[in-house]
Amino acid sequence: MQDDSGLFTVKSAYSLLQTAKTSSNVPNNSGFWRQLWQLKLPPKVVNFLCRVSTNSLPTRFQLSTKNIPIDPRCPFCLAAPDSTLHVLVRCIKVVGAEVMYLLLRLECWCLLAECLEAAMILWSIWKHRNELVWNSKQQDSNEFKFKSSCVDPNVAIVFP
Repeated sequence: MQDDSGLFTVKSAYSLLQTAKTSSNVPNNSGFWRQLWQLKLPPKVVNFLCRVSTNSLPTRFQLSTKNIPIDPRCPFCLAAPDSTLHVLVRCIKVVGAEVMYLLLRLECWCLLAECLEAAMILWSIWKHRNELVWNSKQQDSNEFKFKSSCVDPNVAIVFP
């Protein structure tokens, strides 16, 4: 990790890492991250999607693995661990059948508007979960209302 003068520099370390990256079998995900950060969504939603992609959301389960004294179970169903996948996709008490169907059809999303809509739905689920966990606020009746600010700010999607 030395440059031509024999000294360590950040440039020489970066060059070494780039050489190692191209010679290894590690997939290059830079296109994914570039596309993610170029989405026409609020920055906090893009940051949220980045944290979802790296499994670094502060779920109860993640917090419990860091020795934080908290019940690791899902605050909605109290059955499964409160993981990112569970709270955003699998928990039927949160997501509901219609949202689950939409989210599980990821490979069918060919329109950018559908991807943006799904991102906003996931963000809404996460916000609702945080309201319950940190502010003890329950949802009204048995329905979720997701405001979509990406396709049309006046559209509300209701899933019973």
